[in-house]
Amino acid sequence: LQVLSEELFLHIQGTTDSEACFMLFLHYLISTPQNLKPHYSPDELKTAMISTIKCLSAWAREYGISEPSTINFVLTNGETVVATRFINDPIREPASLYFASGSRVECGEDGEFRMIQADRRQFCHVIASEPLYIANDSRDWIPVPRNHMLIITPDSNLLLYPIEDSV
Repeated sequence: LQVLSEELFLHIQGTTDSEACFMLFLHYLISTPQNLKPHYSPDELKTAMISTIKCLSAWAREYGISEPSTINFVLTNGETVVATRFINDPIREPASLYFASGSRVECGEDGEFRMIQADRRQFCHVIASEPLYIANDSRDWIPVPRNHMLIITPDSNLLLYPIEDSV
């Protein structure tokens, strides 16, 4: 964590790896004072997240950590959502991450929730570690591919990007 500025380091209040990883993400997002701004583009968030994951993987290699690191992050700035499914092991599977997209989610008469596909537009996106419901059509839930990042843009576009790492 020596790469963090004193200001970011002092924001860490707990002992969780999630808090330290978020500060590392902020480090890459606001690497210079000029980069501190109220809104960040999906591309800026993507770049900072990829840098964070690459840094964590590099540290694991540098310190000889042989256990795989499973890195599932989900964050939002209120306009864009970024979610990752990553593992720094070429053989093992990362922790699961799914998404469902459609026009809206409705609760049926049977009490089951379903993603409704009213038309081609997809304004509703749900991200979860496991499918939240298995309705008549389980195709609603799509696994995020191994070592990929999912981004939902302010226009509700859902994009998938590979996360390259030298594992």
